[in-house]
Amino acid sequence: MDSVVDLIKRGIMTGKFLPGQRLNEVELAEEFGVSRTPVREALRELVASGLLEYEKRRGIRVKRYTLAEIRQVYEVWSELEAIAARLAASRRDDVGLAKLRSNLDEQRKMVLSGNIDWKYIELNDEFHLVIAQMTQNQFFYRILRNMRELVRLYRLGSVGCLGRLKESFEEHIKIYEAIRDRDPEAAYNMTFVHVRNAFAYIERREEVQELGRAL
Repeated sequence: MDSVVDLIKRGIMTGKFLPGQRLNEVELAEEFGVSRTPVREALRELVASGLLEYEKRRGIRVKRYTLAEIRQVYEVWSELEAIAARLAASRRDDVGLAKLRSNLDEQRKMVLSGNIDWKYIELNDEFHLVIAQMTQNQFFYRILRNMRELVRLYRLGSVGCLGRLKESFEEHIKIYEAIRDRDPEAAYNMTFVHVRNAFAYIERREEVQELGRAL
């Protein structure tokens, strides 16, 4: 049975609980079919981890990250993913390449159909984690996997993926080709640009929203 912490995390990942949304202890206890004590403990743990935040006299809500905080995440993430692609290009194997091709085939179907949904988030994560596996460095793979799970949990990458479906797919093709051709520097550069482009999309979107609120 999933813990209350896991249930709340899943709610955030799937968009059930949105950034800025307040979480009510009594309502969560009723929804999960548990007493208020484990809910209270879960909320306290998630506040401590930074996933939720407490506001005096207003209660607990899902943390809404600022653009500056998201930028800091992407500064680190772009470098890590690019290094992984560089290593994968120099150490690639046929099994890894086959997995990337299969993943890209699924991405292509989504692009051609025009269906933009959360399945692409799964495919995007899988594509980059296969590259991480191809580094043949389990320590590095765990870092990247944990980083990607963190970004997904905090919903920092979802908008960038779904809003850039066609562009993201085309960039994935170029990354794959660089790895296939054993070109480490091209793989590094393409991946770095790919991740930074995702942030640039988020940044533009946030600026438009800020302008709309100011009008």
